[in-house]
Amino acid sequence: MPGAPATSITSRAGGTASFAGVGAPGSVVSGGTRAALAVASAMPPELVARASEVAVVDGGELELHVVPAGVVLFGPAVQVAEKLQAVAIILARADLRGLRAIDVRVPSAPVLTRG
Repeated sequence: MPGAPATSITSRAGGTASFAGVGAPGSVVSGGTRAALAVASAMPPELVARASEVAVVDGGELELHVVPAGVVLFGPAVQVAEKLQAVAIILARADLRGLRAIDVRVPSAPVLTRG
């Protein structure tokens, strides 16, 4: 898994979010940050409740960190609706014990990894 995120959006109680690595108020945000915001704003409520963080990692790829554990390898912010639907279905239907990662970079063929 990649290292610490360059930019992250962390959900907080009450449906608010905190932002790290995005610059001072009024600054122009990077393309990666805009992509993370686009994904975060497109998430359905049931996924918002499970996603603790949307992070931009090495190479501008996106990851969603889910509760109680695990990471969603989201990739670039393309096919966002399809990727979010794949994540929501897996989180709702799969046995998540030992979840390490859900890879939806190819949303028509998601992969769940335990470990």
